[in-house]
Amino acid sequence: MPTELLDPKLLDRLRGLPLVARRVVEGALHGLHRSPHQGLSVEFVQHRAYTPGDDPKHLDWKALARNDRYVIKQYEQETNLRAFLLLDSSRSMAWAGPQTAQVPNDKEAGGESLSPRNLTRGFDSDAASPSQRPLPAPGIDGERGRNSKYHYASVLAAALAHLLITQGDSAGLFLAADRIVRQLPPRATPSQILSICRALESAAPAGGTALPAVINTLAAAIKRKSLVIVLSDLFDDPEATLGALGRLTHTGHDVVVFQVLDRREVTFDLGLAGRGITILRDMETNAEFEAEPALVGQLVRQEVRRFLTRLDEGCRRQNVHLVRTMTDVPPETVLTRYLSWRTR
Repeated sequence: MPTELLDPKLLDRLRGLPLVARRVVEGALHGLHRSPHQGLSVEFVQHRAYTPGDDPKHLDWKALARNDRYVIKQYEQETNLRAFLLLDSSRSMAWAGPQTAQVPNDKEAGGESLSPRNLTRGFDSDAASPSQRPLPAPGIDGERGRNSKYHYASVLAAALAHLLITQGDSAGLFLAADRIVRQLPPRATPSQILSICRALESAAPAGGTALPAVINTLAAAIKRKSLVIVLSDLFDDPEATLGALGRLTHTGHDVVVFQVLDRREVTFDLGLAGRGITILRDMETNAEFEAEPALVGQLVRQEVRRFLTRLDEGCRRQNVHLVRTMTDVPPETVLTRYLSWRTR
């Protein structure tokens, strides 16, 4: 498949690891889910390959005679698990850390509240005014942010879509910042995988964050119980985010959140040895303030720990499975560990 998001090695490691919903959903996953619907509707949707365990009475014998292949007729009421992939495409997802060892980049530091959300621009350590050569914005260079949180989340989303669709389920995509900017309704056709990859590759992180509002919009739009997978750094008001996620679980959806972070956002390791006052600039609002990283570092790390703890505890209360990963961990490692756990 002509897309850089789907590494053959990653797909090989995911083979044989079905994404099984933890609770009954409106659909069936070839012997792993039982549909809550009784019988079949008369509206034919598509064919899918026969898999062991399928009821032979649903085989399309005419298609077998024509193509010498066993296929199953799928009807509207027999549609399998539906999954919605919601990927955060706000500006903070462009963060990718230093691109080279020669030019130090300041760390995300999060506005006045010091939550880990901002791109910073350095000052010379003994300068009375900003240096004449501002540090480059990470993650938005000629490589289109190949090392960015957005690219990492896109790889995860593409792999999950591929896995869902190849096992007979349907997957859709929502890209959102302060609103939904792109959407692809769930489909189970092979061409949907390429459509999702193209949408991910053509987008660029931009705009502010309004994740709770976006999740609430999505919750209102989904009429049937589904699997909802959120991929974001979750840099928004945690209580509002948790409330929105809770709305999804309370209406019967199975919710999984992949929180994608750069490790330096957690450690506040700016690489600013010998530097003094630094301007911290919010990647989404461009608000700036002056600070000394060595002095505010401990405060930021404490705030980050409180932020992550609130998310951990809130997701447990809301029955949301939170998977936190750093961008220096291979995506295949994250997915194989999670999917193996979920299958068990």
